[in-house]
Amino acid sequence: MRYEVADHIRFSYWRDEVIVVDTNDGSFRFLNATAAAIWEAIDSLGSSEAATDALCELYGVGVADAKLAVDTCLGQLEELGSLVSEGGPAASGVEDV
Repeated sequence: MRYEVADHIRFSYWRDEVIVVDTNDGSFRFLNATAAAIWEAIDSLGSSEAATDALCELYGVGVADAKLAVDTCLGQLEELGSLVSEGGPAASGVEDV
């Protein structure tokens, strides 16, 4: 599945983490090394499959374990509004009013 960073999100890589700032409400989050690896794969390659491959390579884990971690992380980031999936509100141009 394809994902992209939401328009109102700013982020910065710091050491092996990512700092994510929501410009709508000023909140911020720190992503740990695993979530940062997933974020970086999404930012550069855009797909959950690429993020799964990145985790397998980085941590030497099996595809099933990596996919579970990626799907869980991406689901949480999408729920928080930090990422949007293909066909989501930002991708379709439809916004809640």
